[in-house]
Amino acid sequence: MRHRYIPLHKKRLEKGPLKGGDAAAMEFLERKLSVNDILFFRALAAAELRLELKVITYPLVLVDYYYYLVLFAIELILYWFFSSLLSHLIIVDISDISSRAASEQRLY
Repeated sequence: MRHRYIPLHKKRLEKGPLKGGDAAAMEFLERKLSVNDILFFRALAAAELRLELKVITYPLVLVDYYYYLVLFAIELILYWFFSSLLSHLIIVDISDISSRAASEQRLY
């Protein structure tokens, strides 16, 4: 009975209320089993689901971590490139302005 109850309970936890033959089978099993057996089988089903979710979600979390790490590295590279480019342009503009100011002072 345990081998029939645990998959049905996992399906109910994952997808919601059971329909059709699954609902009838679950109702039959819950009538036949004692309360202690039902609680024990539900605990086993929940433990199996947690184990399955850890196996499924762990690689996704790792992929997300590397994805954000790569995005951060790209952002740093772009920041370095544009800040060095802008500082070069600003230096050129400042020197151009200072040379214009010097030439204007000579005129007066």
